[in-house]
Amino acid sequence: MKNRFLAVGLLVCICLISCGVAKKSSVTASKVEWVDFTTGYVSAKESGKILLVDVYTDWCGWCKKMDRDTYTDSAVIQTLHAEYVCVKLNPEKAINYTMEGKTYSALQIKNLLSENRRNGYPSTYFMKPAKAKKVVALVGYQGPSDFNKTLTLTVPSKL
Repeated sequence: MKNRFLAVGLLVCICLISCGVAKKSSVTASKVEWVDFTTGYVSAKESGKILLVDVYTDWCGWCKKMDRDTYTDSAVIQTLHAEYVCVKLNPEKAINYTMEGKTYSALQIKNLLSENRRNGYPSTYFMKPAKAKKVVALVGYQGPSDFNKTLTLTVPSKL
């Protein structure tokens, strides 16, 4: 009789724990979690995730449209949350960042990512700091559907 109560109690505990784990794993992100370049680079390197660097300016209308339309899309948010570390970088701001022990200005980071090309805004750069420093560039606006395809198919296949 005592063993029966233990077995039932154990089953109840397992069910409760299972429900808690299932509930926890179904939690979804509601917005993109942006971090600064230094934090993002280190986090992507340690986690093995892809670093996404959204290079924008305050005056760029297409940058604002991408923030408003693309980065608020639930499918895009879920993909970014699962596979990417996201950084916003304004090369016109006088802010310094650290990468691999060296200090760079925001403009220098943008120039490193773009290989000194004069790309327009927005420009999105992808890299895996844990591996080689190969960078994939996406120049210009992309709507939610196209951007999510880029995130799930194009970028991982090129890095």
